[in-house]
Amino acid sequence: MNSLLLALAVAASSPNRLPPVDQCTKDIAFKGFRQDLVRISKERDAAALMDVLDDKVMTDFGPEGNGKAAFTKTWQFDEPETSGVWDEIAAILRLGCTVENGVWAMPSLGHQLDGDADPFETFLAIDPGSALRADPSDESKAVARLNWDLLTLLEVLPDGEWFKMRLRDGRSGFVRKGQLRNPLDYRMLVQRTDNGLRITAFIAGD
Repeated sequence: MNSLLLALAVAASSPNRLPPVDQCTKDIAFKGFRQDLVRISKERDAAALMDVLDDKVMTDFGPEGNGKAAFTKTWQFDEPETSGVWDEIAAILRLGCTVENGVWAMPSLGHQLDGDADPFETFLAIDPGSALRADPSDESKAVARLNWDLLTLLEVLPDGEWFKMRLRDGRSGFVRKGQLRNPLDYRMLVQRTDNGLRITAFIAGD
C-alpha cells in the first residue's frame, strides 16, 4: 500500500498546465460509488461515509494510523457537521481520477506529474481564472491568470494564506492557498473488497 501511495507523487508527463484527467468512467460500479460520495459530502452524512470506509482504512503513515477509529479521531467526528472532511472530499472528487491494477486513485494530479517533479515544491492552480498577483492581496495587480498551471513554491507567507509561487515561464507572484493543490495533499484510494467497493486510504503526506 505504501508504495502505491508514494507512486501518486510521480507519473507520466509534466507540461506547463495539467488539467485533471478522468480514467475512471468505464466501471459502472465505481461510477455509482463516486456519485454516492458526492451525495455523502453534500449532505455531510457521517453514517454513510463510515459505511463506505474499509475497516482498515489508512489515515496516517504511523503505526496507529489505520481503521475507522483513527479516521473518526483525525476528522473530529464527535461533531461531524463541522468536520473538514466534507470539503476535502468535495475537492478531491472534482480533481480527476486514475485507475491502475484495480485501484482507483483521486485526485489524478499525482499520477500525471513527471517523476522528476519535486512533490514538496510543485503545486497545481485548481481554480481556473484565479490570479497570480504582484502582491499578497486580492486587490493587487494580476501578473497572470491561471488555468491548471503548474507552479513552484518559493515561500509560504507568515499568515499561511498566501504562497509566493513561480510559473514555469519564470514569472512569479502570490496565490491564495485555497487556489492551489499539492500532490501530497489529501488523496483517496478505492478498491474492491469482500464487502464491495471501499475507501482503503484517505491520507496526506509521504
